[in-house]
Amino acid sequence: MLYFYHTTPTEAKGFLPMTEEARLQEHLRRLERLLEVNRSMSAILDLKDLLHHILEVGAELVDAESCSILLYDEESQQLYFAAGPPSLLSRAQNIPVPLDNSLAGWVFTHNEPLITHDAPQDPRYFPGIDRNLQHQTVSLVAVPLRLQDRVTGVLEAINKRHGYFNQQDIETLEILAAQAAIAIHNAQMLQKAQTAYEELQRLDKMKSDFIAITSHELRTPLSLILGFATHLREILDGDAQRYIEMIIRNALRLKELVEDLSHLENFQRRSSVVQRRPFNVVLTLRELVQELSALADTHGVTLEFKAPDTIPLIEGDRKKIALALRQVVKNAIQFNRPEGKVWIHLHSIPGFVKITVEDTGIGIPAKDLPHIFERFYQVESHLTRRHGGMGLGLSIAKTMIEAHGGQIWAESEEGKGSVFSIVLPVTQRQVNAGQVLLPPDPTA
Repeated sequence: MLYFYHTTPTEAKGFLPMTEEARLQEHLRRLERLLEVNRSMSAILDLKDLLHHILEVGAELVDAESCSILLYDEESQQLYFAAGPPSLLSRAQNIPVPLDNSLAGWVFTHNEPLITHDAPQDPRYFPGIDRNLQHQTVSLVAVPLRLQDRVTGVLEAINKRHGYFNQQDIETLEILAAQAAIAIHNAQMLQKAQTAYEELQRLDKMKSDFIAITSHELRTPLSLILGFATHLREILDGDAQRYIEMIIRNALRLKELVEDLSHLENFQRRSSVVQRRPFNVVLTLRELVQELSALADTHGVTLEFKAPDTIPLIEGDRKKIALALRQVVKNAIQFNRPEGKVWIHLHSIPGFVKITVEDTGIGIPAKDLPHIFERFYQVESHLTRRHGGMGLGLSIAKTMIEAHGGQIWAESEEGKGSVFSIVLPVTQRQVNAGQVLLPPDPTA
């Protein structure tokens, strides 16, 4: 409840001073209440509720009608009411308080506390607030809100009920001001983080929508190009064949990029279904090595594949796992050196099969290594990269592997090649046979 009882300096002359014992008791009472406020800062999550609590305690401790917080607005270069009694705050929020010719402005600019026992007679008094609120400020104590070495606003208490504002009131408000400054700063940082997160979500949605639209709209014209180019290859001869082959080769490359976009988008929109069936990963890898041998020859890279005589079956979607493995092996070939090597090793660990793809390529800089599985991330500058691609391959691989309950990680040293490790769970039958299904340690 908000009271509007005012004690003037004339009326306060009959106020009896405290004894030393009473002053000590009052000091202890204030410290206890301030400690309660400090504890409540972690319990009250809503900023408005917390500031309201701080101001209520402040008014109680300094025996004032009410307390308010004014913050500085850099754009208008004025103070505005950020917290106070609800009955006054709703009307006071639209009233700017100038830095010049106001008591709060003086506290803010001088970074010093202030006490006045007859505010209307003070040359720094700003009558606009009282006039608009139909309220009379008689006495006032105000202290700066500080955040480290920066003044961010003012905490003020108006109209002492009994006696005069004093140094003890200043000390009490300074403690509350420090608590309020921290609470406001934390809330502002949280709001900025929330705003940034929402903006990232908006941008991510725009990117996802672009991927979906692009992959969809490119399919039809690309199919027509490939269809007609294939037909022309059959009916034309001579030099035309060379040009047609170039058209088909680049159209197939574009088709692969569109398919990458489509695969990634389907998983992100959860429209892709993982059809889990047991299959032999050894056969899948042999087919993959055979498929990519032409690409390896083009880059002058040797592919080697080794697997044990027996290996557990994998329970999962064979096509999706093959796509993930293809992305990793293809990267190892494309980012390799002339006469380089790529080793693909397969072995069994309890409950899992582990596939490693090691290369003698250019390696990955340490600063880029944590980001290589992110969508569209390119280790090289987009202006200078020589190896093509959209930065989707490893992101697709990670998405596919994790959809099967597996893990993928990379170890690399710039200039000395990379090792990609993929771990996939075996079939449920193998688990039921007694093998322990625990995630492996990627650092082991």
